Amino acid sequence: MAITRPGSSRITDIVPTTDGAARTLCEACTVNDWSPDGSKILIGRGHPEALFIHDVATSRETPLASHPVWNLYRGRFSPDGRWVAFHTTNSATRRQIYVVPTSGSDAVPPPAWIPVVSDFGIQPAWSSDGRGVYYFSLRDGSFCAWLQPIDPITAKPVGEPRAVHHLHQPRLRAVAAAMVNNDVFGHDLYVTLTETSGNIWLLN
Repeated sequence: MAITRPGSSRITDIVPTTDGAARTLCEACTVNDWSPDGSKILIGRGHPEALFIHDVATSRETPLASHPVWNLYRGRFSPDGRWVAFHTTNSATRRQIYVVPTSGSDAVPPPAWIPVVSDFGIQPAWSSDGRGVYYFSLRDGSFCAWLQPIDPITAKPVGEPRAVHHLHQPRLRAVAAAMVNNDVFGHDLYVTLTETSGNIWLLN
């Protein structure tokens, strides 16, 4: 497993779950995801933040994607490990989702990124069969869960996105901004939500 030490330096260690000593994975970095076979780790670092693939056995890092202005966040491997989806910070109010292949030895240039969500999308998570990307969008005025169908061969969008679950209630909704987290295990989508409640008190 990968564990980030407390403190501002963001040092992350790889800690064996059985035998063996821990070793430093990276400094000033963010662990995004493990590859399906556990041989690689997707990390983010830099300003703006770029994505790199770290080979666990050799400690070799390969640049995956970067942009001169945008941060690239929440990178996730597809179930077959052939693709990575991530969201960008185009501006203070705009986010988009792209997919890039993992097979190259150099970073994929922005013109070659595959656009998956072009209006507003954050926190991508692949469906278990690799035929869709779950994400959150503000397209209807609230952070709601959506699914964009994907061609598993080309990773290009297929058809229109569809709403998975609307979260319009003031009491229960996705966390504001880009902090909402989600993940797919089996056939279930797990989401962090904020529940708000209030009490009325009578003071004498």
